Amino acid sequence: MKPIFKINLVIASFTIIAYVAAYISPQYFWYLGFIAYAIPVFMILNFIFLFFWIAKGNIRLLLSLITIIAGLKHIQASYSLTLNTTQTKKQFSVMSYNVNCFNPYPRKGSKDKAFFKAITDDLEKVSPDILCIQEYCSYPTIKSFDTQSKLLGSTYRHLFYKSRSEENKFTTAGVAIFSKYPLMGSGTVRNGEEEVIAIYADLLVLTDTIRVYNTHLFSMGLVDDKEAREEAHSLKTFIKKMKKGFEVKAAEAGFLKEHLLASPYKIILAGDFNETPYSYIYKAFNDHLNNSFEVAGNGFGITYNGKIPFLRIDHQYADKKISVLNHQVLKHMNLTDHFPVMVNYTLE
Repeated sequence: MKPIFKINLVIASFTIIAYVAAYISPQYFWYLGFIAYAIPVFMILNFIFLFFWIAKGNIRLLLSLITIIAGLKHIQASYSLTLNTTQTKKQFSVMSYNVNCFNPYPRKGSKDKAFFKAITDDLEKVSPDILCIQEYCSYPTIKSFDTQSKLLGSTYRHLFYKSRSEENKFTTAGVAIFSKYPLMGSGTVRNGEEEVIAIYADLLVLTDTIRVYNTHLFSMGLVDDKEAREEAHSLKTFIKKMKKGFEVKAAEAGFLKEHLLASPYKIILAGDFNETPYSYIYKAFNDHLNNSFEVAGNGFGITYNGKIPFLRIDHQYADKKISVLNHQVLKHMNLTDHFPVMVNYTLE
């Protein structure tokens, strides 16, 4: 057996292991999260081997070809191509957007005011029917940063929000749902430590009641936090953070999944999942709901506007009885470390 084919065989074997790892909860085997994250790399390597053997006219191309075919679902999760955009009078829009507290945090200087105004002006201009915000902040005592008054006064009729915990650094930082539709009910989804991992609003949309969930799952804080970047130089610290992140997010996803499966209404789930399409969490929700990007997206659907390229960590899912018309990532709204995700749905 030629050495290059031995390498090909090893890569194909690890690729299959990675495929399987994506369906096993890292809450029990946390290291599988690392392996599943490597799926794109393994698939690229398999494509390289495939083209190599094709160029050689060698039947050994079948190894990589079969491995790639076995991972078609992962390819579908990575890249989507929708040729037609469906329109109907009975459609409604849902936007999910991590606004990073509209950038100001507590500094609130002139530059921060400009950021806040630009972001909220964009939201008023785009004006989705339902707006799910993560890292929502509002400072009612400071007019220039009073998100609630600005959005409720101009665009929306209803608001429901909760902070992750009472000990949150910013008392109003959390998840929020703004709606043009009547709010019939609302509630929270909490983890075992009683932290809020999601909120939901029961909305009278057109002629039906829809339960809209907005979630912000645990962040490992390894990218844009200065202290985290310094700690990352220590491999032990890095692995410790990753291990905690895998375990905590898997547990949070379990609580959220259990709650939404018990919903008496059709559901839409939106938010910042801090997870790629190759993770257990992404697959866990895909088992029961339609992912809007896979149904009606285009391209790679990148949603993270940070230092790591090609990340899609913001997602929307819909009940199989709700039709996804189109999915857009609004790249022109680029003032935070996330791009907003806008999806149009219909109940027809």
